[in-house]
Amino acid sequence: MTRKAIIITWSATGAVIIAAIAYGIIWSMRPVTIVEGYPLDAVGSNDWVEGATSPSVVLVEYSDFECPYCAVYYAVVKQLTELYPDRLAVVFRNYPLSGHANAMPAAQAAEAAGKQGKFFEMHNLLFDNQDAWSSLADAASTFEGYARQLGLNMDQYRADVASQDIKDRIAQQVKSGDAAKIGGTPTFFLNGTKIQPKPTVDDFRTLIDGAIRNEPLTNSASAPSVHIHANIRVVVDGTLIDFSQDTYQKTSDGKELSEDVHFHGGNGEVVHVHKAGITINDLFAPFGMNLGRDCLTLDASTTKCATGANKIRMYVNGVQNTDYGNYVFKDLDRVLVIYGSESDATVQTQINSVPDTACIYSKTCPERGTPSAEECSGSEATDCAT
Repeated sequence: MTRKAIIITWSATGAVIIAAIAYGIIWSMRPVTIVEGYPLDAVGSNDWVEGATSPSVVLVEYSDFECPYCAVYYAVVKQLTELYPDRLAVVFRNYPLSGHANAMPAAQAAEAAGKQGKFFEMHNLLFDNQDAWSSLADAASTFEGYARQLGLNMDQYRADVASQDIKDRIAQQVKSGDAAKIGGTPTFFLNGTKIQPKPTVDDFRTLIDGAIRNEPLTNSASAPSVHIHANIRVVVDGTLIDFSQDTYQKTSDGKELSEDVHFHGGNGEVVHVHKAGITINDLFAPFGMNLGRDCLTLDASTTKCATGANKIRMYVNGVQNTDYGNYVFKDLDRVLVIYGSESDATVQTQINSVPDTACIYSKTCPERGTPSAEECSGSEATDCAT
């Protein structure tokens, strides 16, 4: 199947411009959808779309070219466009994370290629070769190599990469993701509903087939309701973040910040998870935090990036983990996120300090206290199964 982008390009012939405008009108007529109380922008001329031109199912993806998890899902989405050539349209929206130094340049390279009708070709090269450029100090020359490989006009490519127009396009896509409270990358919406499938073709096909049959697509269908608990600590420059403060616990009207994952009851070390597939960045998003491989964003004005002796490290159940914000909580996890220049001995002390209190109470763990409003459900694999 030939993969196509539906987009207006000023360098196109008149006939192509007319066709592109027609597609733009079709997409812009789609209503804005509401996702868990937040608006998801309708598909329009600022979007890159591949697959079916008259789709029954639309998959919107917010992605970061440097995100390793996004590369895993990229391979799955590529298969989906081949499996549903006449049914599925995939919308790609850039959401480069601040913690990924080459994510923005990669997005600019893809947008510049798009100016010459090769967006998805560049998109594919970037994901296929992510390991080759993601750790480079300056990936610009590598991206130029991909542009030459695609036969692009290099003078135009260089001008477009540096243009304000492309920066504005990417900023608009990021703004759209922020408005929809996506929380991290990759994030998917199927016919306007946020979904959290595993990175397998079968998981996506179950949801897509249901949408084709016009079955109601709900978050409970795409991400089963669960009830698990985990412990977490975040230490920045030797200081423990106090998640027991109201700003991390509830909104101004006393509601939980997120129904799916939250702290509550004044306990800032036990995370309550109520939906499958919830990540650390899903927990952090409502209060403006974001955890990446290279940077930890604490709020709108404070970001701590790895530099010199300062490092970002994450440990799950005492073992170093490199999924960072994309890590999916499991029952009774003990998670430590630490930023700073601490010695290995100090880090080990911090690891040991993460409490083991996530199993608040269950019938098989009565020593953890008395029954609370939320009993620890645990899982069958743990000692705290109810």
